[in-house]
Amino acid sequence: HPNPQVRCATIRALSSLGDQETIVDIEPHLQDPIAIVRAAAIASLVNTGDLDQLIDAGLALRDLLNSTKPPSRVAAAQALADIKDSLLHRSLIGLLQDPDPSVQKAALEACRIHPDTKLLPILVPLLSDPEVGHLAADILASFGRPALNHLVPYLTPSNEDGAFSGAYMIPAILVEIGDVSTLPTLLNEANTADHLLRNKCLQAYAKLLKKA
Repeated sequence: HPNPQVRCATIRALSSLGDQETIVDIEPHLQDPIAIVRAAAIASLVNTGDLDQLIDAGLALRDLLNSTKPPSRVAAAQALADIKDSLLHRSLIGLLQDPDPSVQKAALEACRIHPDTKLLPILVPLLSDPEVGHLAADILASFGRPALNHLVPYLTPSNEDGAFSGAYMIPAILVEIGDVSTLPTLLNEANTADHLLRNKCLQAYAKLLKKA
């Protein structure tokens, strides 16, 4: 089909409904001229293919990850979102640190699907990025309590040495997580001289207390 979205959907359907003989028909699409179609073929073969197909898909994924073209790296993130193998999700680390915001956003969406706690040290610094900070905050909140030990240390006023510029976003994330153990931390930070962080912490403290 001339529409690449239709080809992607067909590949996913073949992967979920077809037998091994049908899966063979997916392999030629590793050479598709459109990156998102190659990504769909990669994910399907990694999830359902045999060893040879897995190797071919892995090489195609590596090419997408190492591409100089942002759309190809976006497609790599989309492939990782569809892949079930948790070991391959570590490849998101490089995509989360990509200089192109579109690649970072695609990688963050993959993190939403596969919330690997080993990615938390990479996710928290993204709160300071004006392009992806709000999406990163949403993803971090979805991790729940495992994210707390990574978030609280960054809750420092902007006028202190080594301060984190994304600290203002952390109180709202703590409210979303809803763990009352963070109440003392929020109350303590509400005494800071940084008026913006003080207001954020007081608001979060009140919301979390009401929520609890």
